[in-house]
Amino acid sequence: MTIDILPTLAEWMGSSSPLHIDGKSAVSIFEGESNAVSPQDAYFFYYRNNDLEAIRYGKWKLHFPHNYRSMVDNPVGNGGLPGKYDYSVKTGLELYNLETDPSETTNVIEAYPDVLKQLHVLANDMRADLGDDIAGVPPSHSRDSGSVQ
Repeated sequence: MTIDILPTLAEWMGSSSPLHIDGKSAVSIFEGESNAVSPQDAYFFYYRNNDLEAIRYGKWKLHFPHNYRSMVDNPVGNGGLPGKYDYSVKTGLELYNLETDPSETTNVIEAYPDVLKQLHVLANDMRADLGDDIAGVPPSHSRDSGSVQ
């Protein structure tokens, strides 16, 4: 993930990363080490200002209900002008096994209640730290956008 680029480059250059950033070095993956694993236990997908829309944990990805834009059933762009987006499309609470369903077409949420519970715990821990506008949770450890302190 892109949050791991800065610490990875810093390690390659023999430098250290700033102490309070979200990324971790992924040098072992890029150098093809046989036992390399993701430097993160989980990835949290925030969008817009501070909306937690999904979490990726191992082979699992959980989408939280949120609006998104879609061009399905809308006219495509023409003559250099973009097509129209529908901004009212909403996803529900959806769980995907990315090993067997990398395209995220089959919601398996009913079959894996324990995974759902585990991912909710991780998400709530992150919400307590960074907040989540969709869930109405204010951040406790946020930084201004575009800066590292």
